[in-house]
Amino acid sequence: MSESLAELRISGNLTLEEVPRHFGDIKCRASLPSSVDLSAVERTDSSALALLLELKAMAKSLNQDIELKSPPPALLTLARLSGASGLLGWPSNQGESVEP
Repeated sequence: MSESLAELRISGNLTLEEVPRHFGDIKCRASLPSSVDLSAVERTDSSALALLLELKAMAKSLNQDIELKSPPPALLTLARLSGASGLLGWPSNQGESVEP
């Protein structure tokens, strides 16, 4: 995971085993990122959705927003099937694309 104050880049796996570490790293930051780049995420599961939904909720509680950029196709599908796409700011239809 690499970061700047404005953007956080998550790489590797975003699965049940890795999500607690990523969440801890995010909580240790001085402030929430304005965007999260997911383009380097290789594997995901439903815990990735839980993490991203929590980040969005944390930002909302601070009257901020976090843009979740370049999610991998498997994560988009999982979000769509679970009904979470809109909450994450992603298209809910399979034919729509997400801005990089």
